[in-house]
Amino acid sequence: MSIIKKHFYNNLILFFACTVVIVSIFLVGTFLYFDIFYVSKFFPRTEIAGIRLDGKTKGEVQDLITSKIQEWSEQKTEIKSDDKNWQILNKDFGLDFDIDKTIENTFQKGRKGNLSEQFINRLSVLFFGVESPLFVTKNSVDGNIKKISEEADIDAVNVGLKIENGLVELGGEKIGKEVNNISLKYLILENSSYLSKISVLLPQKIVYPNSNENDIKNIKKDIEEILGSNVILNAKSKTWTVKVQEVQDWLTVESRDKDIIAVKPDEYKIDNYLKNILESFGITHFLNENLEIKLKSEKVTEYLNNIANQINETSINASLGIDNSKVVVKAASRDGEELDIKGSLDEIINSFKKKENSINLPVKKVLAKVKEDNIEELGIVELIGKGESDFSGSSAARKNNVKVGASKFNGLLIAPGEEFSFNKYLGEVDASTGFLPELVIKLGKMIKEYGGGLCQVATTAFRAALYSGFPITERKNHSFAVHYYYWPFDQAGVDATIYPPHPDLRFKNDSGKYILIQTYSSGNRLTFDFYGTKGSRRVEVNNPQVIERGSNGSLKTVFSRTIYKGDQLIKKDDFYSFYKPASEFPATSN
Repeated sequence: MSIIKKHFYNNLILFFACTVVIVSIFLVGTFLYFDIFYVSKFFPRTEIAGIRLDGKTKGEVQDLITSKIQEWSEQKTEIKSDDKNWQILNKDFGLDFDIDKTIENTFQKGRKGNLSEQFINRLSVLFFGVESPLFVTKNSVDGNIKKISEEADIDAVNVGLKIENGLVELGGEKIGKEVNNISLKYLILENSSYLSKISVLLPQKIVYPNSNENDIKNIKKDIEEILGSNVILNAKSKTWTVKVQEVQDWLTVESRDKDIIAVKPDEYKIDNYLKNILESFGITHFLNENLEIKLKSEKVTEYLNNIANQINETSINASLGIDNSKVVVKAASRDGEELDIKGSLDEIINSFKKKENSINLPVKKVLAKVKEDNIEELGIVELIGKGESDFSGSSAARKNNVKVGASKFNGLLIAPGEEFSFNKYLGEVDASTGFLPELVIKLGKMIKEYGGGLCQVATTAFRAALYSGFPITERKNHSFAVHYYYWPFDQAGVDATIYPPHPDLRFKNDSGKYILIQTYSSGNRLTFDFYGTKGSRRVEVNNPQVIERGSNGSLKTVFSRTIYKGDQLIKKDDFYSFYKPASEFPATSN
């Protein structure tokens, strides 16, 4: 019996030893497998925004993501409620993605930490995969949410008031609904970070009425007095008459904000606790029983904007030039004036409450940022960088777009420490902003869109930033080598492509002083001049060198920028460009 037991225990020990050896071999093999085959590539089962990245390099992934963002930007997100749907073009969300940060964070998963942490993380990647969203750094989703709320919200109505045909009448109570704006914003941004095509269900909460009849009677009397005559608006020696019919469309009766209502302890009822509990969970919301007259700010603002368009005067920065190596003022600055919209809204409602029908609208001075007497204070004392490019051979539409695009940056002031974004300052690109349809590179094709040729402007700005010595935080070369971007260099390699929201051209003003950008064209040559404080900084940029040239027209180039402080080398940057064959991008008629 003892021999059998001994044999059993020996087999058991052998089994466990073999198991440990097999597991160890598996773990070491797994670790080595990742290190050998994926040293500079993404691990298997890795995704960013639904894009499989197995075995791809960072450069390949950046191209894939950029292409996917461009494609997704032209698609729409559907937002659904019980009785209405909204289709919003994704690029109208105004999203800005940090592609580099997303790629780096995802690439490091399974590579960070000590050996045991890497073992665990790599096994997790192997068995469960990695799915990363894109980092969203900026957005203008609130504007879209506001529009949806305006259409979707159903106002709860107290035993209250309605203004129709100049008459103020009592109305019955009504339960309402309102969009949960915070939840909707979260859902949109989450969807967008994955470039998702899934519909978003509109989050809403119920709004209950809560009436006070005495308040209603007093408010009714006040509105009737306001609507007793036309309203006269005055600004800069001009007058505008607002008819009673239009004034009634400006007014609304709403519950006063709770935080400005004083409540005595003996008036605080138990149902207030219940209301607060329900509201804190986002289940319901109660109208306050205290009412007040308010302006429909959007309607009034629209009217005031029309006035502003008639009286506003834009400020003009001083125009600078170089004379005997010094900055001189070529044209004096001019301060402007503009209607104070917020102040005007306050003035109108306050005048209504005082029963005054002649209202003086406030106008405020808009100071030029760059003036004859503050150039040195801002640090704008010398030309620190110049960018040039040649757009000879461009069509009339392309020339128009280059000149209109460059004008968007003329007189621009970049603050110390600010990160410049080309797309941010460019603004909307359509017919209303002066652009014409011309060829652009998009989704592997050449198609006509408003703003074709704007990359000429971006390339020129990129070159000025290069020669100024500023850190380039985002730049992407064109998909294929374009002849417009050779001069004054020997060949392609010093260009920058943009297409809002990405790719973008970004650089950081690390000079410690303001930068003034001035743009101009002469013949078929475009120039960006950067004025600021150079100090002892000196920059050298060499001609791009060909690394690889394919028989099919593909090209790889690199150029270097060297930055010195006096005679001391501070930094050297290498800028690589990868161009595909032009034949891969056929021209289409959309």
